[in-house]
Amino acid sequence: MTIVIPTVDTGHSTALGYVIIYTQISTTMQIIILLIAISLILAIGFLIGFFWAVRSGQYDDDYTPSIRMLFDDEETNSKINK
Repeated sequence: MTIVIPTVDTGHSTALGYVIIYTQISTTMQIIILLIAISLILAIGFLIGFFWAVRSGQYDDDYTPSIRMLFDDEETNSKINK
């Protein structure tokens, strides 16, 4: 990363009136940038998966599965009665 700072002309020769400061991003900052990139990719993946599930009809019937456990299976009752 290069930072260019304009200087006041004091009569001294500095690369055309600019001081060029070379800095390096710290390791901690590099890790934070990497984690943000990974989290964005993961979030986009989950968003694509959600849209795929909605388009394929995964959320069409949300009432029946919640009451399905209240109904008795016919096979279970016939085995118990014998």
